[in-house]
Amino acid sequence: MARGIRQLVHAFGVSVPVVARALGRRRSLGRPRCEDASSDEGLPERATGIPDSGREATSGVDEAGATVCRISVAQSSQSTVLVVEIKGSMPRFDQPTAVSARITLTDVVPDSDNPHPVLSRHPQHRDASSNAFCLTVGLGVVQPDTTVVSQWLKVAEVPVEWLQFPTKGTMVLAGGVELLCGESGLPLAAAQSTVEYINPELGYLDAECSLRKAHTLAVSLALAVTSAHHELSAAQVGRLRAWARSNILMSSETQADARQLDKALDKAAVFFARHHEVDLERICGDVATIVPIGNRCRIFELCLDAVRARGFADQRDISLLESVAAWLEIDPLKATTLLDEFLPATMRQVAGPDTALGITADMSPDDIRRRLNAQYRKWHARVTSSDPAVRAQADAMLRLISNVRSEHAAPSTAQAARDPDVPQDQAEEPAAQIGS
Repeated sequence: MARGIRQLVHAFGVSVPVVARALGRRRSLGRPRCEDASSDEGLPERATGIPDSGREATSGVDEAGATVCRISVAQSSQSTVLVVEIKGSMPRFDQPTAVSARITLTDVVPDSDNPHPVLSRHPQHRDASSNAFCLTVGLGVVQPDTTVVSQWLKVAEVPVEWLQFPTKGTMVLAGGVELLCGESGLPLAAAQSTVEYINPELGYLDAECSLRKAHTLAVSLALAVTSAHHELSAAQVGRLRAWARSNILMSSETQADARQLDKALDKAAVFFARHHEVDLERICGDVATIVPIGNRCRIFELCLDAVRARGFADQRDISLLESVAAWLEIDPLKATTLLDEFLPATMRQVAGPDTALGITADMSPDDIRRRLNAQYRKWHARVTSSDPAVRAQADAMLRLISNVRSEHAAPSTAQAARDPDVPQDQAEEPAAQIGS
C-alpha cells in the first residue's frame, strides 16, 4: 500500500473511532459458554448454515419443574431451520385456557451488553416496534389437569430464509420463548437457550459497514482528485465535510462523533494538501469491488462537485476525472454527461474550444463533423430547459459549436443530407447558422 494510503488510513481509521467502525467489523467467537448442561444431547456441536443432521443447543435446567426451552439447527426437506422446543412445568389454570408462545432471536456478542437482534424478512413476523424477528404461535388449550410437559414439545421450525442475521460467519444465537395467556396476552413463563450458528451470507451490519467504508473511500478519492493539481480551498473542504456528515455518520451517532469525523477530515485534507502520492486507481478499484454502479456514479458526482466548488477546472482536472470514471467502470457516455453537467465549458480553463468539445488533433474532418453534430444535438435539446442556468449553458455551448464549426471545413449541404448522424432540419441549414 502506498504511503499516502497508509497516512489516510491513520487519519480516517486509527485516530477516529467513528470512522474506524466504517472500515469494517471484526470479531472472533469461540464456542458458546454453557451455564447449564442438562439438555438431552449435552453440549452443542458446531452447527453450520447447512448441517448434515440436527444439532441441539443447551437448555435451562428443569429446576422445580420450571419451563425450559432449547433451540437447535436442523435440515428440513426444503431448507435449514431453527427448531424451538419447550418442556417442564406449565402454569396452573382453574379452567381450560388458550396458551401461545412468543419466540425472539438475538445474536449474543461476547464482552458486550448490547446483543444484536436478528431481523425478520417478513412483516408478519416482526416485533411491533422494530424489524426484529418475533413469532407468536398458538399452543392450543391447556387443561386444568395438565401441569407438566415431560417430553420436548416442538413449538416452531423457523426457516433461516425468514431471517436476516447481523453478520456473516459464526455467531451465538439466543432464542427466547415466552408463554402468554391467550386471552389477555399476559406473560406466564419465560425461558432462553443458545446455539452456535454459522451464517453463510453477509449480514445487515456487514452491508452497513461496507457502505460506510465505501463512503469513506469516496471522501478520500474526492480529496485526492481536487488536490492533485491545485490547492484545496475552504469551499471544497466544506462541501466534502457536509457530504461526509450526511453519508458516513449514522443517525444514532452523537455530535461528539461528528466532531471526530471533522477532525479526521481535516487531517486528511492537510495530508493531501502536501501533495503526497496516492494510488487513485487502487482506491477506485476498491470502490468498484464493493459498490454497485449506481452508487459509484454518486461517488463520481462527489468528485465533480468538489472540483466545481473551486470555481474552475483545467485540462489536467478534466483528464484526471475522465480516468477516475474509467477506473470506477462508469459508462463513458454517462461520465461525459456528468462532466458536462457539473463542469460546463464556461467553467473549464482549457487550451482552446476544440478541447472543450472533445476534438483532438488525430480526428479526420468527418470525425470532427460527427463530433460537432453530436454536441449540437445534445445542447440544442437543452435550450428549452426550465432551468435558467441550463439554458444559459446551452446557449453558450451552441455559440461555441458555431465558432468551432466555422474554423473547420464544414461539409456541403448534400453531404450533410446523406449523413445519418445529422438531423434533417440541421442538414437543410448552413452550418454557420447553428447556435444563432
